[in-house]
Amino acid sequence: MTENLGGRINELLEEDPGPLGYRPEGRKTLTVGGITIFVIVAAVLAFLFYHIHSHETHFVTNLEQRLGTLTQGRVEVIATWCDSVLSLGNRIAASEFYRDFATEMDLSAGDISKLVSPPQKNRNTQLKDNGDPNFEASPDARIPLMTHMLSEFVTNTGFLAGHLMDRGGNTFISTDFNIIRDDRQITRAKEIFKTGTPYWSPVRTAPSGFILDIYLPIYPLQTTAENNRAIGVLMLTRPVANQVAEFLHPPPFMRNGEAFRLLQRREGKIEKLRPGQVPSIVEVMDIPGLGSSGRLKFGKRAAHDGERIVYSLIIPVPGTQWLLLQESEAETVRTGVRDRIRTTVWIAVLTVIAVIIAVVAFWWRLVGDHNKTLATQFRSLAARIAAQKRFLDGINNTIQEHIGLKDKDGIYRYVNPAFADAAGQDLERVPGLNDAAIFGHGTAERLHRSDKKVLESGNAVTVDEEIYLHSRKHYMQISKVPLRDDSGEISGLVSVTRDISELVEQRKLREMAVKQTIVALVRAIELRDPYLSGHSRRLAGFAGEVARHIGAGPDQVATIEVAANLSQIGKLSINRILLNKPGRLTEEENKTMRKHVEHAAEVLKDLDFGLPVFDAIYQMNERPDGSGYPCGLRGDEICLEARILEVCNVFCARVEPRPHRPAIPPEKAVEILRTNSSHFDSKVVEVLSQILQSPQGDKLLQDLSNR
Repeated sequence: MTENLGGRINELLEEDPGPLGYRPEGRKTLTVGGITIFVIVAAVLAFLFYHIHSHETHFVTNLEQRLGTLTQGRVEVIATWCDSVLSLGNRIAASEFYRDFATEMDLSAGDISKLVSPPQKNRNTQLKDNGDPNFEASPDARIPLMTHMLSEFVTNTGFLAGHLMDRGGNTFISTDFNIIRDDRQITRAKEIFKTGTPYWSPVRTAPSGFILDIYLPIYPLQTTAENNRAIGVLMLTRPVANQVAEFLHPPPFMRNGEAFRLLQRREGKIEKLRPGQVPSIVEVMDIPGLGSSGRLKFGKRAAHDGERIVYSLIIPVPGTQWLLLQESEAETVRTGVRDRIRTTVWIAVLTVIAVIIAVVAFWWRLVGDHNKTLATQFRSLAARIAAQKRFLDGINNTIQEHIGLKDKDGIYRYVNPAFADAAGQDLERVPGLNDAAIFGHGTAERLHRSDKKVLESGNAVTVDEEIYLHSRKHYMQISKVPLRDDSGEISGLVSVTRDISELVEQRKLREMAVKQTIVALVRAIELRDPYLSGHSRRLAGFAGEVARHIGAGPDQVATIEVAANLSQIGKLSINRILLNKPGRLTEEENKTMRKHVEHAAEVLKDLDFGLPVFDAIYQMNERPDGSGYPCGLRGDEICLEARILEVCNVFCARVEPRPHRPAIPPEKAVEILRTNSSHFDSKVVEVLSQILQSPQGDKLLQDLSNR
């Protein structure tokens, strides 16, 4: 039948409507017009390619200049701030008072006793038994004064602490010894004596936010060619949280999709500073093309976090560990380019269309004397179309699916005979009715929801509905697609309805057979091991509730409930004596008992549940730390269904009596699960604990008490 139908359609489509009947001059003109159109189209395409390429090059060049200017300007702002901070620090490092003290400190070589004032005799002391007077040495009076001055400087200039250190790493003056916590700070201070240049440490976090250390060399008062080395180091600790946030704040003229990122080098790694976020300092992936100079040329590449494509460049901040990264999202900044290209393409297309129309109009005028012949051909074509329409109507009238056409107000404008027959209406009377008039208000409300979704989204929608036809319930699968007019606007929708009642009934019979099979298997398990009586039912109850509270989907909940009922099926192959042994199992007996998973796999591997029941049962004895069995899976390698079953299975087993032990209270069972956090999913354990405090948990526990 299909072959005959296809053949008849081909015959109708291949029927010869008759000769065109235009003169050879018309043929020649048409050929010349075709060549002209081809040449013009080729020229337009060449111009289009050149224009797009030129605009693309201009866009990239301008963007590179813009981002380079923005980034260099922000780098200069940061460098200016750094210079101002260094100028503040040099008030101390370059002061004669501290330079003189640093000179004495350097000469003392770390011996504090050499910095004290000459000993003075205490007037109130007594002579010792041997007749020698008692002398008391006091520290150099400058140290307290210099410490006080340094503290006032730190407080007034916004620093957190200051330390004066010698070449041995010893601290002679400090406003806060707690700030020095890392031997690397002492090592860096020693290096300043070799380099003689200021150094900015990488930013680190503190309770007050971002902080960093600034190391300034101190030179002697009189510096000569031979005596030009540093004699001390002033280390100042500076809070920089506000400055970092200010450096990253976009200026008013930055465009959408553009952003600064402040990176820093630390021990061969690249880190990103994120003020106001947790964690505030994160390590970023390697940045290809970033050389030792810390400079990255402008280019289009993956973003520093690898999540999108951007245009970016990096410029280092001189004298610091900072790198300023400027990124502009390619998708956003190219919007204007795409609009320009789209406009150019439309102009080119309209130009080609205009040329085609002109050529066709010219050719049409030349062959205008053949209007009568063409009219005859059109009549023949109309007759063929009418024949095709009758043929297609004949096909449409024999289709078993219910086809309907509605306008946007839900009024039917056309239905096929199958639709009218199913609705119990005359074919001619259905147009003008709505769903409420045909099916009733309840069904109409449901159908209206899917109609609304199609009209609002403009996409096809397929729904399953229960509809009463001729006082009998039918299961219908309805596919709806939007109907668009010539302007592309949605003017209505077309629905194709298929009666799937028989398929639904067959599916229900299969589901009932599966449920009966599961019940029989559970009964067989409980008859073999009385201690498992009701275990599968309780496991399904607790696991299902946990899955629903976690937010698992309907298929996952169904998988868990079926798997819970079949979870003990492998124990049918375990010796009954071993199952009911009153004492603890030996290591060899434990190995035998664990084979129940493989026995269950043999039983269930060829059964098609339509759900991942097999995986859930096979993995439910695995543990997040890899200590489970049979495969030693870890973490997310274990599916969610199995992790839920694992926790609930252990819980149910603990609160139920066994041959070798009595049952324990639910609270204690939960505490055991929490204590062994490496063995069980902690989120599942907490959800189970919450359920036990709920009315549903009380109901499930009541089933346990009635055991």
